[in-house]
Amino acid sequence: MLLIFVVGYAKSQNLIPNPSFENINTVYCGIFSNTDIGYSVNYWHSPTGGSPDLFSTAINQSCWNFQPNSSYSGPIGLKGYQMPRTGNVMAGLFCYTIDGMNQREYIQTQLTNPLTPGNLYTLSFYVSLANNTEKYTDKIGAYLSDSPIISGNDQPLIYIPQVSSTTFISDTLNWVLVSGTFQAVSAINFLTIGNFNYDVNTSTGLNQGGGSAPGTYGAYYYIDDVSLTSINTNINYNSNNDFISVFPIPVSNNLNITVNNNDIYEVFIYDIFSREIYNSTFTGKIEIDTEQFAKGLYIYKLNCKKDLIKTGKLVIE
Repeated sequence: MLLIFVVGYAKSQNLIPNPSFENINTVYCGIFSNTDIGYSVNYWHSPTGGSPDLFSTAINQSCWNFQPNSSYSGPIGLKGYQMPRTGNVMAGLFCYTIDGMNQREYIQTQLTNPLTPGNLYTLSFYVSLANNTEKYTDKIGAYLSDSPIISGNDQPLIYIPQVSSTTFISDTLNWVLVSGTFQAVSAINFLTIGNFNYDVNTSTGLNQGGGSAPGTYGAYYYIDDVSLTSINTNINYNSNNDFISVFPIPVSNNLNITVNNNDIYEVFIYDIFSREIYNSTFTGKIEIDTEQFAKGLYIYKLNCKKDLIKTGKLVIE
């Protein structure tokens, strides 16, 4: 039996244009209106009546949106101080303002290429809570859509994001990664970042270091380094393995593998960084408790007598 296989991960192109907001025209000095971000930075805009901001280390220090130590004296309070994670520029937006007002800000971009239905992708971005903001929340996510989302007001966009934070993000010192893996179900072409929930469904906590100056209410976050890449698994092998069943995929609790002979098999599971996280030997069948693994994409591999018999993608939900 001739078996030829290659299991690898190709480095994929980031499908987000201007992922760190460094491709700019001229960063407006001051507090932004809802159109200013689109005029200042290329490929990004506000899709609603909300007014996300850009912050820069390369503008005059007296500007409200200079970072990290603006000399602006008011009357609107400074959001805080933070260095961009990459380069000189970062975005900022409200995920929550005053309870009951349901005010939101979003940033949106068109992907460099539409997603391929059925393919798996990893989406990530970094956030940091503004020091002087009053509160923090766990509701910040990214929604991918076939067409642009447009609204003329500053109210929430009620969609279910493919990737969202899973815990409260209250760190004002460090950049916190929000990341997830999903399968494209259509030719997705636009990305929108923000809070996709009404106030009643948005949990908040009190930022102990927050200020009380005008404009520092609510939960305000800096955003940088947005990434969307495909997960390429290049797998080629020549083997008649119809006698093997691997089910269910996707899996949430237990993965079952059965074979219709009495040979001894080895099963391996690898994460997306090609690190082995599980292995076991079995005959006939095996049930693997997948609740011990984090949700996401993995690769499974079955060997028999040191030969590769079957391999494929494993999605754990």
